[in-house]
Amino acid sequence: MKSLFKIESLLLAFLVIQMMISCKNQKAKENDENFTGSSRRDDICNLLKKEDIQSVFEVSKELKIEQREEEKAICFYGWKAAGDEFLYYSVTLNFARGEKRTKSQIDALWKGQYDRLYHRHELQEVTHVGDKASWSKLGGGQLRVASHGFIFYISLSVTPSKDNPMNTKKMITKASSLAELVIDRM
Repeated sequence: MKSLFKIESLLLAFLVIQMMISCKNQKAKENDENFTGSSRRDDICNLLKKEDIQSVFEVSKELKIEQREEEKAICFYGWKAAGDEFLYYSVTLNFARGEKRTKSQIDALWKGQYDRLYHRHELQEVTHVGDKASWSKLGGGQLRVASHGFIFYISLSVTPSKDNPMNTKKMITKASSLAELVIDRM
């Protein structure tokens, strides 16, 4: 009887360990598929190009702009401003996780994002960009745009933020210009 109990206990322990490993593997797979909550796109850095950054931010072609693509989910550009004072600019593009959505699905996702996150970041509506757009103070500044059944984000950051030479209106204008280029290429 004791040996039967030991065997059952060992089998139960083995089953629990297998379930834990399976859950951990599933979670790792989900994290890999949902890199930072973003949709993977083979064309992410073709939608926003270095030349776009140079044009919109009036950056000299001689100034080095770093470009990175992270996990086919985020396209990043960064550069140090010319001059004695240290200012580092960065622009990122990423898309909300998922495939193309209907208008009602976009509306539901838009509202859900507002309820969970954006209501805390001084959200303001932006007109004449995509189907709808909003600006928030999230991460220094972020333009959220719905267009063509997708939601994408253009984030701007200047470090140190206290020395940012752009006011909110100028940041929105620059992000909106970049968003229009992305929309044209989608």
